[in-house]
Amino acid sequence: MTASPSSTTAGTAVTLSATVKVLGLNGLGITPTGSVSFSVTNSAGVVVNLGSAPISSCLLTACTATLTSSSVPVGTVSATGSYPGDALVGPSSGSTALTVAPNPAPGAATTVTCYSGQPCDTGTLNSTDNTTQLDVHSNASANTQTVTASLGSGTLHCQAGLKPDNDGDDDDGVFVGALATFSSTATDAGKTITYTGTGQTGVIMQHQYSEHTAYAGCYGSPKSFKGYTKGVYGAAPFNATDGLYEAMLSSCAKNGGALPCVTNVDNPGDADSYVVKAPAGDPRIVG
Repeated sequence: MTASPSSTTAGTAVTLSATVKVLGLNGLGITPTGSVSFSVTNSAGVVVNLGSAPISSCLLTACTATLTSSSVPVGTVSATGSYPGDALVGPSSGSTALTVAPNPAPGAATTVTCYSGQPCDTGTLNSTDNTTQLDVHSNASANTQTVTASLGSGTLHCQAGLKPDNDGDDDDGVFVGALATFSSTATDAGKTITYTGTGQTGVIMQHQYSEHTAYAGCYGSPKSFKGYTKGVYGAAPFNATDGLYEAMLSSCAKNGGALPCVTNVDNPGDADSYVVKAPAGDPRIVG
């Protein structure tokens, strides 16, 4: 059993080859027939079936079945080829190690599927104007999970301050950077989201931090949560336009770490990050 390549990234085609040999003197002139089934198994024992392939004609050559698949989930797995046997040849199987890393291709969106028991990381995404970056790291789940992240246009409707101060930031309903949307199919896995602004975007983010160090960003979720609205910490109001509960995220240091919350508030510099700790199921944030 071989895998080529044996170390790759998610979504990349992997060629699995199983060679079936007939052993013993009584096997001379006998060639196996039928197909080999291919699967991968992770350290938690989760099995993903990839399909089957027929054994090639092999009177004078090696008896080999080959399957190419781009559906191997992320993780360190054991790739197995299983031959059920035929009327003259007994069953057999073989395995080889295979490592698949997340494939966070830079761009506006990505989706990564990870095995149960393993964390899932989308890698860094860049907005189309390169002023905003997003990385979504989902904790390990008891089930295989798919994490999706994207940076695009749009807005949420948080009310940061008691009244507009006309300086062009979030007190005036102006939210810096691209709308970041993220989700996970795992209901038991919280997430850490790093949302970074560079250049002028980072300068404005830093200015917003300096105005209110207890909260930052605008967060929306289909689940109710606590955050800041007009400078007051409490239950996030529901916005019927978006279908989400929306409020500014509290600093984790100010609210005892109750999720969701944000770290790195009032971090100086022109490349600033909201590092958001999110509970399971929360899908959306905007800077």
